[in-house]
Amino acid sequence: MARWMMVIGLFGSLAAGCGGSKDGCIGENCSGGYECADGNCSLNCDGPDCDMSCDGGGCQMDCAGDTCTASCDGCGCSLTCSAASCDLSCSGNGCTENCTGADECIVSDCTNSCVLGCGGAATCENSCGLASACITN
Repeated sequence: MARWMMVIGLFGSLAAGCGGSKDGCIGENCSGGYECADGNCSLNCDGPDCDMSCDGGGCQMDCAGDTCTASCDGCGCSLTCSAASCDLSCSGNGCTENCTGADECIVSDCTNSCVLGCGGAATCENSCGLASACITN
């Protein structure tokens, strides 16, 4: 447990270095697509389908429902997902995905330093460009 917390702290510090403006773009109970052009957005989505695009990095999404998809075109994004299907694409590094109760928990693209917590999902995949730099639990 201490190792896991240390890893989260490490990636939290990586996320802090990813630019983008804090423009207060917050969505609650959203369904469908949500776009964050400058990064550092937070989205709470109770579905059924949640989709977030984060161009600047540093975004957070908490998601429930049927499907959750987050695309992070930067670094330091975080997806907390209790939907049936959870998918995070991180074209930068230092992204984190934590799933609970999901059938499918996937990091579909990551350069390095991505952490995936599958929470017992039947399908658990971490597609990492530098496999030794990513952690899958």
